[in-house]
Amino acid sequence: LSYQIAATASARWLAAKVGEQRIAAVRRRGWPAVLAGAILPAPFPYKLVPLAAGAARLPRMQFLGALAVGRGLRFSFAAYVGARYGRQALATLRRARPSPAAIGIAAVLAVALAAAVWLWKRRRRGRGRKP
Repeated sequence: LSYQIAATASARWLAAKVGEQRIAAVRRRGWPAVLAGAILPAPFPYKLVPLAAGAARLPRMQFLGALAVGRGLRFSFAAYVGARYGRQALATLRRARPSPAAIGIAAVLAVALAAAVWLWKRRRRGRGRKP
């Protein structure tokens, strides 16, 4: 769906959302760029891969093939790791119970960090406005 939306959307909108560099990279590298994006783990912004592929007008079958192979490899690896080490990981997690004080400190730190990020973003938005 993202690929099709990007294939039919305007170039200006896509460049603003995805970034001209990403679109150019997919144009240059083609399906290997989609394959790499499909394999990379969670912090990588995967949503941009189909958008960039659609904007670059990568042939649909190349896109779908690279996507199927990449996602298949990624999730097969995750399934293998889960099957191989799952019981050990669960046993370790059951033994390692944090104290209530550690949970409380972590919660306070998380709230403080969220507030700091919110204030920082609010301040940055205010700088661009004219009085």
